[in-house]
Amino acid sequence: MVVNVAISGLPLHRTFSYLCKYAVQIGARVLVDFRGRRTTAYVLETSELPPEGIKLKSVINVIDPEPLINEADVRVAVETSKAFLTPIGKVFDLYFGGHGEFSTIYAVDSTKSETNKRQVLKKWLLSHGVEGARELVSNGFATIESDQKAKSSSRKFSEYVELIASMNEIADLKLGKNQLMVINYLFMKPKEELKVLLARLGIDRKTIESLEKKKLVRLEKIGVSSWIEKKEVTLTDEQLKVKESIEKDINSQHLLLGVTGSGKTEVYFELIEDLISQGRSALLLVPEISLTPQTIARVKGRFPEANVYPYHSNLTKRERAIVWWKAVLGEPRMIIVGTRSALWIPFYKLGIIVIDEEHDESYYQTTEPCYDAAVVAKIKSKIYGIPLILSSATPSLSTYYAAIKGELKLHNLKTRPVGSMPKVKVIDMRRKGPGERIISHELQRVLEATFNTGKVALILAMRKAFANYLACTNCGYIFRCPSCDVGLSYHRSTHTLKCHHCGFVHPVPAVCPLCGSKELKARGYGTERVEYELIKRFPAAKIVRFDRENVTSPAETERLIKDIVEGKSDFVVGTRLISKGLDAPNVNLVAVIDADRNLSIPSFTARESLFQLLVQMSGRSGRRESGISLIQTLEPEDEFFRFVKQNDYEAFAQFELEKRRLFHYPPYTTLIRIVASSSDPFIARKALEDLLDGIPQPGSGVELLGPIEAPIPKLKGEYRFHIMLKLEKELFPEISATIADLMDKIEGAKVKLNCYVNPRSTFP
Repeated sequence: MVVNVAISGLPLHRTFSYLCKYAVQIGARVLVDFRGRRTTAYVLETSELPPEGIKLKSVINVIDPEPLINEADVRVAVETSKAFLTPIGKVFDLYFGGHGEFSTIYAVDSTKSETNKRQVLKKWLLSHGVEGARELVSNGFATIESDQKAKSSSRKFSEYVELIASMNEIADLKLGKNQLMVINYLFMKPKEELKVLLARLGIDRKTIESLEKKKLVRLEKIGVSSWIEKKEVTLTDEQLKVKESIEKDINSQHLLLGVTGSGKTEVYFELIEDLISQGRSALLLVPEISLTPQTIARVKGRFPEANVYPYHSNLTKRERAIVWWKAVLGEPRMIIVGTRSALWIPFYKLGIIVIDEEHDESYYQTTEPCYDAAVVAKIKSKIYGIPLILSSATPSLSTYYAAIKGELKLHNLKTRPVGSMPKVKVIDMRRKGPGERIISHELQRVLEATFNTGKVALILAMRKAFANYLACTNCGYIFRCPSCDVGLSYHRSTHTLKCHHCGFVHPVPAVCPLCGSKELKARGYGTERVEYELIKRFPAAKIVRFDRENVTSPAETERLIKDIVEGKSDFVVGTRLISKGLDAPNVNLVAVIDADRNLSIPSFTARESLFQLLVQMSGRSGRRESGISLIQTLEPEDEFFRFVKQNDYEAFAQFELEKRRLFHYPPYTTLIRIVASSSDPFIARKALEDLLDGIPQPGSGVELLGPIEAPIPKLKGEYRFHIMLKLEKELFPEISATIADLMDKIEGAKVKLNCYVNPRSTFP
């Protein structure tokens, strides 16, 4: 037998053939010799006869006697690799993510005797076979659990480690290697869940306790609640009509478009209920880990009899593996709420995929293998023959265009069942005095009124940190990252300068390194500065900062979101995280501090992204009572803000789509962006020039930009150049195959190539 395989872990687009003396099925993992080293490979095809005149190596061993992914999963991976010009072996790696392990996972089999009920998963699978095991699990006769030690040690709290010393206090101390690893980690994330930190650094608790004795860190226990958010909901006539419309063509792909707060969630909950009652599983994707606690709470409240699990990167490897095996073996009435990685769980009985907040950029994976989760979900639902629901108040323009062209079924919810749409007002920030540069007088008055009535205000700032950069006012020197071509952000709380791209941290110097002046000033502002301003103005208020610097784990996120929902916070300052699906009835004011910043991003999607952000942010207000949204800008007369004020997504979409058509951008063309990075700028640029030599020249349906420096020319010590190709859609299959072959030949130890097909942003 000859097997055609994809090689795990390598940046290769092509596949390879091996002789195999074992019986092997499509989707199985095998062990092969590839370029002198043993590695895992995935079986894509089998045939009886080897190609003539070619000597093939033999498969060393078969890892999976029965495959854990089926032929449909194989097709999804192959089509994803082709659609996104991303290495095929790395796509297959997404299915496993290290979850093929057995040592800490057990099966509890009620069909066995008491003494033999609990078995190591590997032994249990060998005795039953994968199909037999699936039959037992899907019928409820067996379940998958962690080992006894892990199970018995579960507690009703999570333990956190927090950095409490400044860099200046630590600088002169003699610390061990592991202690330094912890300190460096905590400079980037000042507070982290202990089990997450230990797992990521590969250290034990003794290291943390030694730092605690030195009073450099603090250990803290935070209670973990079993938050369940129950709502008694009866669908409105509008919601019921949409549900029935979807049910008429249930196995198709649907865009559920509806204003914020219109009850899109209730509609797809009804659809999920119908399908899991038939013994199938449901997958609900959310764009951010921060959204999973409230979503899990709502799902558990709505489906008390279902088995509901989170799945994201902040869980431990064992926690993810347990959920993975439950899905693979077909646990009944299972609902997984997860980020884009959950899309690659090889479910046994998947019945529906829902992508909430479909517009969000985080659904596009920008590290290899690169892909758009919404597009992969379309591929998967079509191959599986199951429904796909894409839900958003502001869907991506590509998705909306597909819907109006008839490629998706379009359903629209235009009203809120409870409450009203917020009143949106744009505040002109031109010619404001020094005291109004961050918070205008008008915003100050509304904040005071909100605080006095006991309601909650959400305040959005576009950046983290206290200031965007630190500059010398004597000579103009700006402190920059040594590894990235960006300024260092100033963090007042830790008195440090940080790079949010590579993690570089440096204490704030006393003088300018160029001229020796002490006149160092922080410029610009972020969430920390806005929080500081609010504390000065409202000393009695409870103010919460919600950004990735301050919120570092699901348990902490859950606690903060629950406080917001229950009205225990007065002001919540955050980055775009607070715009994503937060449903808090007490919020009646939303404020956007600096709406202009994202308009200047060098990406053809910048206006689309900002429109989505502002509308989503405004939509957090007025969910139960009338609300208001205030947007501060230096460009109040821009046509863009008219669409935002009117909350008119469809008018904005038509306006923006016409510009895309005129300038040949997606969805009217296929855009391929290829970024070359190397420690040598000449090598990076030369790689792109060599690639361009092998593909059709501009003209006849092909437009080219580059090679030129990327928007951030240096990142993490690597120099970066990029090209962008705009193709007529029918040319993509042929040209993409050529590009894939060229990338396999050009990429090597000295240069890295990353390809993005129809990216949601062309920055950085």
